Amino acid sequence: MEFELPQKAQLQQAFADHIRRLCRERVKVLCYIGIVLVPLFGLLDIVLVPSSLFHFFLALRLGTAACLLVALFPLHRLFGERRPSLIGILTAVIVGGCISLMTRYLGGYESSYYAGLNLVLLSVGLIAPFSVKESSVTCGMVYGT
Repeated sequence: MEFELPQKAQLQQAFADHIRRLCRERVKVLCYIGIVLVPLFGLLDIVLVPSSLFHFFLALRLGTAACLLVALFPLHRLFGERRPSLIGILTAVIVGGCISLMTRYLGGYESSYYAGLNLVLLSVGLIAPFSVKESSVTCGMVYGT
């Protein structure tokens, strides 16, 4: 009985398919985490944010959570099967943009909210199986906001 080794192209395709499926599942997890944590961190707003900005920050947080909820829909469709990393990058930029906007109103990089950007990038880096290029684009876009 002879055993045939898979061809290199077959192994590469199988690995790419596995990474794409893993990325899709992990981006879903990131969306669920964001849907819960972005509004939950609003408890900090009660203590740290001037009352004149509280409603604006609440709207930002709820809008961001709604965007993450909407981002879940393509992940359950064919587009999400084919391009999960694109959805993951967009969701990271949406959350990063929200935090950047709040940081801007609270003193810029001197604000304690700035640490939220690091949480976004740490979550993406630890959970999403992005390529080096995708990770670089994500980090650049989040820090660019």
